[in-house]
Amino acid sequence: MSFVDRICAHWKSSDESILISIEGDQSHGVSKKTLAQWTASLSYQLKARGVSKGDRVVLLGSNSPYWVACDFAIMSLGAIVVPLYSRQDPKELAFMAQDCKPSLFIYDDFELQQQVAKHWTSECDSVKLQDLIDDKTQRDLMPHALQDEDIVTIIYTSGTSGNPKGVMLSAGNIDFMLERTCMQIQQARKNALGKDRVFHFLPFCFAGSRLMFWTQLYRDNPVMLSTDLSNLAQEMSTANPEFYLNVPAVLERIKSGVEQKIQSQSDWIAKMYQKANQLWTKKHQYGLSLVEKFMFMFIDVLLLKKIKEKVGSKLEFLICGSAALSPETQQWFSMIRIPVFQVYGLTETTGIVSMDAFDDVEIGKVGKAIDGCEIKISKDGELLCKGPNIFSGYWNREEESKQCFDGPWFRTGDLAHVSSKGHIDIVGRVKNVIIPSSGHNIVPEPIEQKMKDLAPMEIDQAILIGHGRPYLTALVAGSIREEKMDQVLKMLNQEVPHYKKIRAYRHVQEGFTVENGSLTVNQKLKRKEIEKNFSKDIDELYTQPQSKTSLHS
Repeated sequence: MSFVDRICAHWKSSDESILISIEGDQSHGVSKKTLAQWTASLSYQLKARGVSKGDRVVLLGSNSPYWVACDFAIMSLGAIVVPLYSRQDPKELAFMAQDCKPSLFIYDDFELQQQVAKHWTSECDSVKLQDLIDDKTQRDLMPHALQDEDIVTIIYTSGTSGNPKGVMLSAGNIDFMLERTCMQIQQARKNALGKDRVFHFLPFCFAGSRLMFWTQLYRDNPVMLSTDLSNLAQEMSTANPEFYLNVPAVLERIKSGVEQKIQSQSDWIAKMYQKANQLWTKKHQYGLSLVEKFMFMFIDVLLLKKIKEKVGSKLEFLICGSAALSPETQQWFSMIRIPVFQVYGLTETTGIVSMDAFDDVEIGKVGKAIDGCEIKISKDGELLCKGPNIFSGYWNREEESKQCFDGPWFRTGDLAHVSSKGHIDIVGRVKNVIIPSSGHNIVPEPIEQKMKDLAPMEIDQAILIGHGRPYLTALVAGSIREEKMDQVLKMLNQEVPHYKKIRAYRHVQEGFTVENGSLTVNQKLKRKEIEKNFSKDIDELYTQPQSKTSLHS
């Protein structure tokens, strides 16, 4: 029995809410019985349109109960779901949709569908998702029997280098992974009995996000869905879940918001908060004296518990993935009694290679390899892995599929270290390594993160430049002023060898965004595009006089 069968079996004849849409301070539930009916109706409509086993069906839409029903309806026919991100550039959406050669294009936004159609060069039937739902006719949902090798979804990579590639994931990949994620969550909840609720705001079309809501449905637990990302703080308060999946930017935003509010309070509150940070840091480095322990307990009762209540009174833990989380942010959440468990993986690894265990967290690391997934470090420092979670290959790209393997080992493309206890430390990307004219190999990510850590509320993004150049420079986005940036570089340069010193920077006023082509849809820097778009600014960094640390655009 596949994960599709198991999940759909939970939905039969029950009025219990399984999907809950959060709208401001209100919530609206969809029962299991209704979800089963929608899924059966969609399955019938798709079959009537000729969709059958192995066909690709594009699903372009924002998170909604209908999206979930459509996802399972497609898979119940043995067809392949190709989920696309509704906020992505229409040209990129058209490329991905055409690349997979779909038999049907399903959308929930007519205007976006029309924009994609402008770049569409092949014929494909399209239909609005809501038009496929028939609430009146009762039908039974009878999923197709899936085998381990059957491809159930094609998820396109973010395209940081070249065109996006379609990652093929099988029923066996998903079955393997859901067993692990369910076990990890149950352990993180300390085997608590009863239902728990996850608040979900990350787009379903991404591998990690989809895996999260599949995991919750596999556990027969409800999922609360965000309906308005611009009102996320209110929705989080309304949902008040036990846990939710995050990207680092969200956690950093929460931390910065709390700190800004504390700065607006009285001096004694600000001093108490500062003391709490000092004691918490000292506790993990050297330990606390008895007096200091009582002092921290006092501050915890008066201040930290109130902060925790504001962030989420029912929160037991948070899960974070997609990008590097700063140790300082992870420590901060730990200080207010909300542990953050890191997850590391790629779409090609069914979203996960390693996870933190609730009782075995090493701050700054991304946990240990999950059971059944083997890892090793190549002689060049690259993390390699193998196991039932490794994808079947890229759609229609046989040669590129072969290139990402070293024998039986999948090449993650990430530079990593593994501690003596087995915890993985992701250092950076192999393709991002900078080699200036001095010949030194420099991994940019740790230096970029250090810059942000030195001015977390003023530097939103930083990218290191210097491949083939005589020295390193940087592009920086955020509200940081020249004097502060000069201080940041002075502190940073004191801690690194000469070849890692940053000699100049350029303040990028507009920042790096998806809209200006500088970020992927899951917030990763498109380094080649950035260097191309800011080539004039970069060239000037290497032609200006020697007082280079204060250059601005």
